[in-house]
Amino acid sequence: MWQMARPKRIEGDTDTPAKIINAARLEFSQSGLSARLEDIGARCGLSRASILHHYESKQILLDAVNEHAINKARERILQASLKTQNDYSATIRGVTLALRQIENEENGTAAVILHAIFAELVSTKLKIMMQELLALLAQSAIQAGAEASHSPELTRAAIAHIVMGELCRLALGKQAHDYWGSADPILPLMDTFFKLPSA
Repeated sequence: MWQMARPKRIEGDTDTPAKIINAARLEFSQSGLSARLEDIGARCGLSRASILHHYESKQILLDAVNEHAINKARERILQASLKTQNDYSATIRGVTLALRQIENEENGTAAVILHAIFAELVSTKLKIMMQELLALLAQSAIQAGAEASHSPELTRAAIAHIVMGELCRLALGKQAHDYWGSADPILPLMDTFFKLPSA
């Protein structure tokens, strides 16, 4: 039986999976789920076989890209919550801006997450991670004092609505202006819903 040769190892290159994740994020954000492994490989200088050595299928790679993004968002939200835990306004604003910071650092993150959600290709594990992320955001808001204004259920629903809207806006990039105009309503919306004092 014929077996494919194992991809060559590049000495000193311990970050191949990170390169693949980065290239896949960019390719999936531009081409959606029709992104080809060959195009992802071209972005990071690897062959299709090398990518499949690290990630057994395109779906597994997509799951890894989404898992990376959600874990990074969770880390940022926890950092924002801890940094401002005694200041309700600062906590809500800091948590709100966490997604933007990730998109600025790793362009295409929002688009990849939305492609997977809209195509219903989010694995059970990733769906649970996204639900946990939204619950973490809600819990941060509640611990910071949101419960004084709204029930926990309404707080969670509002945060999910705002996060999904912000993901759409970020995924659209410059095209967002066509739908949202030049205004940036995320902080005013959060300020109004959570009854935050003026910054």
